[in-house]
Amino acid sequence: MATYPTFSQSVDSTFDWLDDIQIDRASNGTVKARALFTAPKAIGNILHRLTNTERATLDAFYLANRRIPFDFVWSGDGLTYSCLFSGPPKYKSLPGLYWDTTVGMVQT
Repeated sequence: MATYPTFSQSVDSTFDWLDDIQIDRASNGTVKARALFTAPKAIGNILHRLTNTERATLDAFYLANRRIPFDFVWSGDGLTYSCLFSGPPKYKSLPGLYWDTTVGMVQT
């Protein structure tokens, strides 16, 4: 399995839990919780500031892995997650040939 490039991650990046837990209340007031997932999964928007060379690396990685799982190390906890891209990277041009980059991904 491929590993996502080790670009620095902005502190504004998010990698939050997505859970399908649903709460139902019966007519007598009893509460019941149900979930289809066996465990919560993560969904994230990872933010990077990339150079042109790093952008080319990310583009190549995306094209090679856009439909298959890859390993991603979240800097927030240092753990490795198996993820899929939720869409192509989004770029915003900055002065000095830098790119503010947002990469959406979901845990498999």
